[in-house]
Amino acid sequence: MGGQLPPRCLLNSEPFGIQSDVAKPPAPPNTPLQRSGHKKVHAPDRPAGTKPNGYAPNAPHSRLTGPFDGTTSIQELPLLSHISVGISDFARAYAFYADVLGALKVEPRFCEPEVPWAGWQSPGATRPLFVIGRPYNGQPHVAGNGQMVAFSAQTREIVRLAYAKAMSHGGTCEGPPGLRPEYHENYYGAYFRDPDGNKICVVCHLPEAEG
Repeated sequence: MGGQLPPRCLLNSEPFGIQSDVAKPPAPPNTPLQRSGHKKVHAPDRPAGTKPNGYAPNAPHSRLTGPFDGTTSIQELPLLSHISVGISDFARAYAFYADVLGALKVEPRFCEPEVPWAGWQSPGATRPLFVIGRPYNGQPHVAGNGQMVAFSAQTREIVRLAYAKAMSHGGTCEGPPGLRPEYHENYYGAYFRDPDGNKICVVCHLPEAEG
């Protein structure tokens, strides 16, 4: 059974209304607020011929747009733009990732159940962006073998907390929290799969915090 969506979704700490019935049509254009960099803007009309979660490089202020105005040099860009994982049940996946990423203090960027998709970002940064959504081609989601998304944690306690959150939302264990000295002496990680089978890691690279 799918998870329960919250009555409101946060977008960069701003209230962002969502529809709980994903079968309803999208809200009229120019109504939901979003951020581009530090400026509050309205989402524009979607370019003709593009899907709701399609990539439209020339569309200003799309959900995937960061604070890049054409003057940012390639040396200043982060290694990754965004990471997208496929899901089959949006409400269930959203409940899973909202709790796990909340433990990591990752901020929600947008949530649109009618698409359906949602995204998160690190505090104070718009890249890289982590996105969950139905596969773009409309085919059923299939988890990959050999693919994994690894999130950084500031402390080992946060690794343990995120792992516990994942298990409480139907995740499956691929390796409990603990040291993996084969990587380096302070590599403390946990491995699990989300309810759709996507493999996730949460890792802290720092020594145990002193009490």
